[in-house]
Amino acid sequence: MKLAPERKHLTNLLKMVAYQAESDLVRLLAPLSSAHRTRAIAALCQELNRTPTFFPGTRLRTRCDVRGPR
Repeated sequence: MKLAPERKHLTNLLKMVAYQAESDLVRLLAPLSSAHRTRAIAALCQELNRTPTFFPGTRLRTRCDVRGPR
């Protein structure tokens, strides 16, 4: 099925916005200033990883993790 040009543009725009939001979240999921906050965000990541969340329009599963210190 071929999408109308306007609908295709809207679909592509939504995919780009979702990708940007995901990229911004990745940058935020670095180690936090205190260990208890890092553990809290790590626990949230584990819960999110248990859900079958897919990148819109794909079969790619989203994964969250806390990045180690640089």
